[in-house]
Amino acid sequence: MTESPEQLHIQFQHVFNRHDLDSIVALYEPGAVLARPGGPVEGADAIREAYRSVLDTHPAIELRTLAVYRAGDRAMLHGKWVLHETGPDGARIRREGRNAETVRRQPDGRWLFAIDNPHVPWGDGPLPASEEMARDVAGCGSLAGEVFALAKFRDRKV
Repeated sequence: MTESPEQLHIQFQHVFNRHDLDSIVALYEPGAVLARPGGPVEGADAIREAYRSVLDTHPAIELRTLAVYRAGDRAMLHGKWVLHETGPDGARIRREGRNAETVRRQPDGRWLFAIDNPHVPWGDGPLPASEEMARDVAGCGSLAGEVFALAKFRDRKV
């Protein structure tokens, strides 16, 4: 059981590297939103299909939590990941990125992803498509707006 927000990243890495699709989806609330470059998906079935295509490349992920900001039964996680996968030609591919998630403590004490954005822009350059993605994700539910409200506190330790 994920008894703290930080443990959610550890659990995700563990089940992702086992390619355990059911266990990956179980880390999300039933109505969770997963932001994707082509637009967000919402709900367990859509999240399952999104990960099904990712797992086809036999990936392994290294996920490191960079920051956690808690506000009662909600928290925002920031992380950094490195993904190793196999390309269509059999060549190994290495990708890396940053992630941000809003997680919520459930009535049974578990923490689950409510909103997951595994493709957060980073660096000093422009924020490609971030405004469009923000509008898309914000349209998926009231909790989505909280991600952006909490983001302005990202440099503040809570």
